[in-house]
Amino acid sequence: MISWIKTFAKTTFAKPEVKLTLSFFFVTRTILTIIGVTSRIVLESHRGSGRNDVLKIIWLDIWGVWDTGWYLNIAQNWYTTDINSHGGANYGFFPLYPFLMRIIGWVIQNNYIGGIIVSNIALLVSCIFLYKLVKREVNSEIALDSIKFLFLFPTAFIFSAVFSESLFVACMLGSFYYARGNKWFRAGFFGGLTALTRSIGVFVSLPLFFEYIHSKDFKVANVRADILFLSLVPIGLSLFAALNYRLTGDFLAFSHIQQTGWKHEWTNPFSVLLGSLADGDSLHLFNGLFSITAIVVLSIGIRKIGFSFWLMGMILLLFPPLAGKVCMNSMLRYVLVVFPFYLMFAKISENPIWNWVLGTTLAILQGILMVFWTNGYHLII
Repeated sequence: MISWIKTFAKTTFAKPEVKLTLSFFFVTRTILTIIGVTSRIVLESHRGSGRNDVLKIIWLDIWGVWDTGWYLNIAQNWYTTDINSHGGANYGFFPLYPFLMRIIGWVIQNNYIGGIIVSNIALLVSCIFLYKLVKREVNSEIALDSIKFLFLFPTAFIFSAVFSESLFVACMLGSFYYARGNKWFRAGFFGGLTALTRSIGVFVSLPLFFEYIHSKDFKVANVRADILFLSLVPIGLSLFAALNYRLTGDFLAFSHIQQTGWKHEWTNPFSVLLGSLADGDSLHLFNGLFSITAIVVLSIGIRKIGFSFWLMGMILLLFPPLAGKVCMNSMLRYVLVVFPFYLMFAKISENPIWNWVLGTTLAILQGILMVFWTNGYHLII
């Protein structure tokens, strides 16, 4: 048994994607921790409203701001009907991430650290799925660069925070990876997990459906019973809706509480995007410009990433402004999960000089944004 474990470990850690992932993981997390701790000490008298201060251990506490408190609440108390002074309740957040926090937290007797563990394991899993997916579609060199740009993305520090982003991306990438391999049960299963992680996750069913009919040459005669596995995606959402009904008597309570507690309102996303450029609010202006730029770049690069990746990316980019002006304040965080950007950056950076320039620019931006994030400032919510 020990011999088998040694052989397995030696074989696994010799793989280039594993070596690169672990190298970037430890280097970036170390640098980001140093930046976070230093900025906390220097800016202690100027703390932002998003800080939670969960632990006295600074190098761990920096990974919990803003919605971390809600995930901790769910992990500790599970779902309740308690409504806070702002009209919010914890059933506005989807269950998979806090459920895993609760399990790991029970084992180690600390839900917060449990969340950090879940997030970082999901980050590593995301890298492996991304590598396998891109290698299958392009080549191993582009796949390795995709991992690099995942770590260098300006807000990639959130992948290690007590937030659901890394789990969401891991499940989403898993669903696409298995779809491209025509393993529809696994694709549907991971799609269902995606829908249980965040509300927008249910829309992964659209590109997965495109992947399915594309695999059947767009011919109805080729459709088989395995298409039913894609129903696992809406079933994931249905499970949470059933939990909401049992708790509140309302299947869509999670959506309704997001409207009352977080001021979500269904509207025209394009009017919200354009309106952010003229409403005089610097935060909305910054996020609006960032969002519009991301949409334009993704659309220009559609040939580099393919239709289904472009479709998933556009859904992820347009869903927040679809939910109203308030959601625009979090676009720097929301754009992080648009994984087609990692592939696109890798493809346009095949030139060594451009690769270095883009990588360095993104890394510097991430270091700056880490200061805002870890101190709870409103630039990144």
